[in-house]
This record gives sequence, structure tokens and C-alpha cells, in this order.
Amino acid sequence: MTGNGKLLIQFLKNVETIVIPVYQRNYDWKIEHCRKLFQDLCSTIQKRRMHFFGGIVSVSDPMGGTFDFLIIDGQQRISTLLCLLKYLSIQYPDTPCMKLFQFNWLETQVNNGKEDNLLRELCSLTDVNSFDENSPDIYIRNAGIIKSIFHQSITNDDGSIKELFSIDGFLEYLLNDIYFVVVETVAGLSKTIQIFNTIN
Repeated sequence: MTGNGKLLIQFLKNVETIVIPVYQRNYDWKIEHCRKLFQDLCSTIQKRRMHFFGGIVSVSDPMGGTFDFLIIDGQQRISTLLCLLKYLSIQYPDTPCMKLFQFNWLETQVNNGKEDNLLRELCSLTDVNSFDENSPDIYIRNAGIIKSIFHQSITNDDGSIKELFSIDGFLEYLLNDIYFVVVETVAGLSKTIQIFNTIN
């Protein structure tokens, strides 16, 4: 078993799938969690620090076959990050680095595929007005919450954009300063769950 760091941009460029395994809990973050995450991101941007987003186990086939990246820690943060990126991709479609964004890099096996259907619904949206803070879809609801939090953070009281805000700088940070610790193993499911339980 080995470990290394991996930046978000590496997942986006290579379109590698990160899987939330069946033994994880549902995505259930509320407004206070989304707000805290956004504040943490803004704080680390200002301090020019990297932001650790969680641990991922890369499970390889012992015979040398394909592998999956399984989230063992931080699935709530990673899911919320995808909500943020989806919102930004629609709000700022002409930003150059948005062309890197694809939204098939996160998959969830939680709740017999029902969670993944909700996630796919978010990923299929094309209109920023579709982000609804009252949606029964937790992903769309949190994307709506993030939309409000983001708008409040970048605007002055008169509605004008804050002078120091740069969407390019914000996205540059998200892509290049968010990282995951990837633990590579050829362990089977039971060993992977053991790793999950140890970390949590």
C-alpha cells in the first residue's frame, strides 16, 4: 500500500472517476456546512495555502487490471465541491479553465443508485436559475445554497462586484490548490472497508 497527493485538476483533466462506495452514508450537508466549507476555501485562498479535501483509496486489481478511486474520507466535502463547480461552470461559461470541467468524475453507489440519480440530475442542469434552495434533490438544493453564498461573498451592499474579486483567480485556486491523499492498494472490499474504518 502506498500513498501520494493528487490535485483536483488531475482528476478533471484525466476524467478519472471517484466513487462514493456503497458503505458510505447519504449526502446530507445543510446550509451551515456549505457556508463553512466556502468560508474555509476563501480563507485558504487569502492565505495562499493548499486545502486538503479528503482521502481516496485507489483499489487495483491484483492481476493488473483497472482500478477505481474510492472515497474513504471527505465525501460530503467532495460532493459539495462538485455542486460549487457545477454552479460556476454555468455562471461563468466563458472562463477559459471551465473548458476543463466535466461532471462525470464523481459517482455514488449509496442507496441502490438513488443517490447517483440525484447527482446526475444536478450534472445535467444548464440554467443557473435551476439551482433551487428548496429542491427535494439534495445536490440541486445545495448548489442553490452555494449560489446564494457565493453571490453574497463577491458583491457589495449596492450589488456591485467587489473590486478584488477575480473568478479566474478563484478557479485557479480550486484547480491547483485543492488536493486529495490517494492511498493505492490491491486490497479487496473487506480490506478497503477496514482502511475506511481506521481512517474514520
